[in-house]
Amino acid sequence: MHALLTHPDGRVRAAAVAGLRLLDDNDDNTGIAALTALLEDPWPAVVREASLSLLPASGRLDTDRLVEQLEADRPRHLRRAAFRLLRARRGITELRACVALVGDPDPRLRATARATVRGWNWQLSLHTDDTDRPELAEPLRRSAGLFDAYEMGVRRSRLGLTR
Repeated sequence: MHALLTHPDGRVRAAAVAGLRLLDDNDDNTGIAALTALLEDPWPAVVREASLSLLPASGRLDTDRLVEQLEADRPRHLRRAAFRLLRARRGITELRACVALVGDPDPRLRATARATVRGWNWQLSLHTDDTDRPELAEPLRRSAGLFDAYEMGVRRSRLGLTR
């Protein structure tokens, strides 16, 4: 079935990826490398299936490469797949991905990103992630437009970022 990952027809590639996921045959480094290459496929179905298959291995993927896929000039299906994988990593990586997309042209990505940032437990991030105050201050500053002055003040105060 791995040979079908390079088939010229995108529908066949997408079906092959879905089949490998059902067989749970993507855990080795070779499978992860092959699926990672498919994250830039021109067919949205292939990229969607590859990202779903890579969710369990999201922590092993190159974060910088995924963040590059979030750029507004990238096709929507590539941005959605990268966002899905970055969110699966949780913590500060998820927060940064959401902040990067609060102004995205895709309404679904934008709505999900905004809702996540608004509902983020900023204070808990200090205790559960390998995150410090300055590292949280930047995403909070970049997402300031999502909060009114009172909400922003509360978040800044709870993080110890006053002044």
